[in-house]
Amino acid sequence: MVTHWGFLLPGFANNTCLYFYNSKPLNISIFQGLAITAANLAIYQYAVYFWHNEDSSWTMVFITLISANIFLTLVNRSFYYSVIASLQYKNNLLVGILITTIALVCIILFVAFINHFFKFEIPDVSETIISIAAGFYSVIWIEFYKFIKRKKVNNGFLLSKTPELVTKQQNKK
Repeated sequence: MVTHWGFLLPGFANNTCLYFYNSKPLNISIFQGLAITAANLAIYQYAVYFWHNEDSSWTMVFITLISANIFLTLVNRSFYYSVIASLQYKNNLLVGILITTIALVCIILFVAFINHFFKFEIPDVSETIISIAAGFYSVIWIEFYKFIKRKKVNNGFLLSKTPELVTKQQNKK
């Protein structure tokens, strides 16, 4: 009996697990997490250095964390193609999730009783821009990695020799 349910196919779980526990995607994800952590620590230190109170500091860290996760969602759609290329593929669920996330963050930050519940402050425009920029820069570095990876593959210097790429390279000769 043939089934289209992947979890019933023999070896499906093993192949999926092998990909997700492969050292390259796992190491990239660890480095991304470390970069986001570093950005949040830097924003916290920035807030402390400029004498922001505790509520303002936590608000800036929250904005940095959420913006980093939004950018991470966009950047990690592909570990090979650029975020610009991956945005060309329509994904209604992604748009819905991003709009919902931004709306919830705005509600948390600008509705008074919710803001007080989380002990946040309404951020200044400059604080918001600095926090969003920190979240952006903590994630965007992966685009340079993907660019170098694409150039190496396109120039014949393969990072990992998959059967398809080896066949392409042999056909060129």
